[in-house]
Amino acid sequence: MPTDSRIAAATSDAEILACFPVMRQLRLHLADAPSFLAQVRRQEAQGYRLTAIWRGDTVVACAGWRLTENLIRGRFLYVDDLVTDDGARSTGLGDQLFDALVAEARAQSCRAFILDSGVTNGAAHRFEFLPHFGQFKQRCELQFLLAFRSRGNAEHNGAVWHVVRDSGHCTETV
Repeated sequence: MPTDSRIAAATSDAEILACFPVMRQLRLHLADAPSFLAQVRRQEAQGYRLTAIWRGDTVVACAGWRLTENLIRGRFLYVDDLVTDDGARSTGLGDQLFDALVAEARAQSCRAFILDSGVTNGAAHRFEFLPHFGQFKQRCELQFLLAFRSRGNAEHNGAVWHVVRDSGHCTETV
């Protein structure tokens, strides 16, 4: 990472608002910065956190994530949003942010790491799969899951889940 870059949590209103221009590149439905701030604050009550890569006062990549736990996976880190600014893509920032989240998952004794991505997000899948995702299991002892959502039927609340599961030894679709 260039020496003028740093990875840090976005916790103040100003820091969260600084993430808006980059996050909006991923979440096009976000209307404006004040609404984004209000949404993040509501989600924080449910454990949502923002981590960003900063160059000076400018956010060049950010991720929204949360720690959670369930009976099937135990404690895990769930990544809702991971995006690099259009002008900074293919420079390794996504890898650096991802690695920081993996380190956080390990520090928090998580058993799994889940990255949620829409089926139609081809650019994200190139990052996640070519070649990165297959190598993630080698970085730590976590179980990595990548969940793709597509529009589907009412049985699944309008979404069909295509889960690629990496058990550490093989990858299968369920």
